[in-house]
Amino acid sequence: MDMEKEIKFFEDNGFVIIRDFISDDLHTQLIDTCDRLYNNRPLEGNDRYVYNSNGTMNKIQGAFDYEPLFFELAHNKKLTEFAKKITGSEVGIDTYISKFFPMVPGGGESTFFHQDGYYFQEQLDKKDLVSCAIYLQDTSVDNGCLRVAKGSHKNNIVYPHQVDSGMEGIKWIDDSVVNQFEIYDFIEKGPYAVFFDVLAIHGCYVNNSDTTRYSLAWEYVDSNNNSPCACRQEEHETWCDRKRIL
Repeated sequence: MDMEKEIKFFEDNGFVIIRDFISDDLHTQLIDTCDRLYNNRPLEGNDRYVYNSNGTMNKIQGAFDYEPLFFELAHNKKLTEFAKKITGSEVGIDTYISKFFPMVPGGGESTFFHQDGYYFQEQLDKKDLVSCAIYLQDTSVDNGCLRVAKGSHKNNIVYPHQVDSGMEGIKWIDDSVVNQFEIYDFIEKGPYAVFFDVLAIHGCYVNNSDTTRYSLAWEYVDSNNNSPCACRQEEHETWCDRKRIL
């Protein structure tokens, strides 16, 4: 799919898959790096390693500060060219809120349906942010693949998100909203990248396989966007980790 078709698909559906963007050697390096970070994880969470309530690892927040190879990946020409087109940037783009997710096997926790835009609503007016996720392995329903509600970005709405205090403040969108849309399950061969609109409703299944599934995620943002972030000041450096790319 050429870029014009990719842009059109993105505009119609709220997401698009990008393939053939990394070499086999880099893919191997990334898998090895993910293995190292996961296998050498601390026993308890800290300001970078975030753990689920059941004690399993959820993510590394501020992953670009923690692992330079991940930040190198964000410079990928195919990814940055698409990001510039989507954000409409005429100057350059930054990365923002980088994360490494090891979806643990044997019932690793799902991600409830939500919108990334819920977390930085002040920045939505210019539509100059786009979410990017990297899936390094094959993805399936069994290993907790990504799910996106097709066209859910078109209403230009940040939907109400429920908060469950018993689930460490996890926020999600009610099923009555999600059920209005066709859900696309990413049963795909890895590695691949996904760009999705910050208003696209998305989540993922539980990982019921016997293998950890690795993914990375961050936002690309127009460098001209100087809107304040949504995090608390004491979390800013760790959670936002905004960096110039181009």
